[in-house]
Amino acid sequence: MKKLIAATTALALCLAPAYLYTADNAAADDSAPTVYPTEFLSQLEFENLADYDFNGDTQAFADNTSAGAVLYVIAPDEYGDNRLTEVSCSFTISDIEYGDNGTLYLMSSDNSIYSYTEAGISAAIHIFASQPNTLTDSNTGYMYLYAQSGSSFAVMAFNGSTPTNIFDSNCSQFKKIDDTVYVLHDNAVYSLYEDSAIPVECSYIDLTAADNISTGNAAEVLQGEYDISMVTVHPQTNDGNPTYVTKIDLTELGATFKAEGTERLLADRTGMALAEVGNATIVLITDEEGKSSCYLTLTSAVESASYTPPENDMTRAYARGQAAIYSRPYACDATAINSVPNGTLLTVSEKADSELLDDVYYKVSCTVDGQEIEGYAIGRSLSAYTFSAEDDVEHSSGTESFAYGSDMQTVIIILIIVLLVLIAIGYVTFYATKKNDVKNRSNKKSVPPSDDDLYMQ
Repeated sequence: MKKLIAATTALALCLAPAYLYTADNAAADDSAPTVYPTEFLSQLEFENLADYDFNGDTQAFADNTSAGAVLYVIAPDEYGDNRLTEVSCSFTISDIEYGDNGTLYLMSSDNSIYSYTEAGISAAIHIFASQPNTLTDSNTGYMYLYAQSGSSFAVMAFNGSTPTNIFDSNCSQFKKIDDTVYVLHDNAVYSLYEDSAIPVECSYIDLTAADNISTGNAAEVLQGEYDISMVTVHPQTNDGNPTYVTKIDLTELGATFKAEGTERLLADRTGMALAEVGNATIVLITDEEGKSSCYLTLTSAVESASYTPPENDMTRAYARGQAAIYSRPYACDATAINSVPNGTLLTVSEKADSELLDDVYYKVSCTVDGQEIEGYAIGRSLSAYTFSAEDDVEHSSGTESFAYGSDMQTVIIILIIVLLVLIAIGYVTFYATKKNDVKNRSNKKSVPPSDDDLYMQ
């Protein structure tokens, strides 16, 4: 009876229709490779640079526009990254200058005075001093002359008695800040060193550079084969640059990744690398609240870490309901590869359980309608295989595939043998019964009638 139940169950599984599901990921643009920014710097561009001033590491630039002026202030944040602040002014600006207390003073073209702090712009209480025409660099001994040349101003450098022309014209805002002499020329600021002019960098951190990163071949890579890869993400890349990580949503993959914000990494973070695309790696790491999310970062900041899988607690399992199979132990549309029907017998080769994962996963494999399927299933979608020792579960290698065709042939052969045995038993029973009936009738004819038979003469 036990064999008959097992055979019937196997027959039902064999005859069940196989339903295969492939995740309908949004089409990704694989024509452009994934290129994660190696630096998050943008350069200020001016429409009509009117003046500049510096206060330590803080830079200020006044740019006149058709609508008034824009005040740009570049200052380091708590990480040392330069951040940009833009302040729109309804008036045009002729001069700006930092006071001793760090307040920035603005002079409008109509000679009105304003002051600027982080609180905003207000009326000022300070008047600028007159600007000198000669300045000396005390470090090099060079003296610089700022003089009118035709309708504009020029700058010359003196070392002893020999002058050198640095700029012939179009100079303005000639000033000395700390020990360095600066001048504005053709809409750019220059520092003067000996008889040369060096452009002043006015770059700042621009995290929006990671808002539109091409997905490249990410859709294809995320559907491919995968073995769990633990990594450490360092706060600096191999080139010594700071590491930035961009949170992404893998619900759908279009031409660009769906970015949800970029931040600078300040310490080592343990993660699970899901895929390498272009110069970047998709890494599963936890945020400050302990919630796991996918991040994109430069591969040059990622280093492989050791990984020991947890002890596997089952070698075979049944699918509970329609069980989804993922290419990686991370459930999302981009990693969904198949779905197997209820009752499908799966071979379990590995268990995946980590604080990085949202659930316990198992690496499984099976064959459905001649198609080999391998991937990761959520533990809640599986039931442990509990058939008796007749099925040799204890000695299973954990690598067998449940083949519908071969098992169905076995069941049919068993049914045919059982049917033949039943027919044989029925035939023997029928023959034995018939023989007994004939013998009984024969015995009745050979018995003489009794003496008291009324018909005896």
